[in-house]
Amino acid sequence: MQQVSKIACNNNGGFVMKFRVRLGTGKLSSSWTGNYPVNQSKTMDLRELGLPPGIEVWPEVDAVLGKTKKAREHVVYDPNTENVATYRVSGTTLNISVDLLD
Repeated sequence: MQQVSKIACNNNGGFVMKFRVRLGTGKLSSSWTGNYPVNQSKTMDLRELGLPPGIEVWPEVDAVLGKTKKAREHVVYDPNTENVATYRVSGTTLNISVDLLD
């Protein structure tokens, strides 16, 4: 599993969106980012969340006036790397895809 210190979500969907990071078992999460439109990206620095190293993390995307979708692919938090997990968000407000880019 990829080790990262940041998560980015590129909005390639036909909607305004926001995202948060799910942690561990998925019951805990970060705060939501602000809303941002298509063809923009936001990055969350996981080091600012005070997470324990080695915890699994993944984004959960919310399409404004639409559905919420969690990424299937998880990554592992490592505060000692500068790696960024970049996810492409696409689709429509009612049919969102959240895919980890290689």
